[in-house]
Amino acid sequence: MKDMEEIRKKLNNRIMGQLPMDKEVDDDQVRDLIDQALIAEGRSLGLTLEEKQDLSKELFYAIRRMDILQEILETRSISEVMIKICSGKKGGIYRGK
Repeated sequence: MKDMEEIRKKLNNRIMGQLPMDKEVDDDQVRDLIDQALIAEGRSLGLTLEEKQDLSKELFYAIRRMDILQEILETRSISEVMIKICSGKKGGIYRGK
């Protein structure tokens, strides 16, 4: 079974290592770096097309947007987002009613 969180971290580190620190990078350049990393690593990691698409979106949100909050922020039916920080616990998303 694939550890998608570990794969995401590996790809994120690879991409962040390729981003130039001395100049501004636009969204298209970040997407290109993500695509290159997924092409280079995807086959050896045994990723399906769907997994690559999901990782591409997750990596872009992590690098250029609000990471795991981005999808929630783009949902029109959500009018309020509350964040609770608990030290020592791995974060997650609670979708209350």
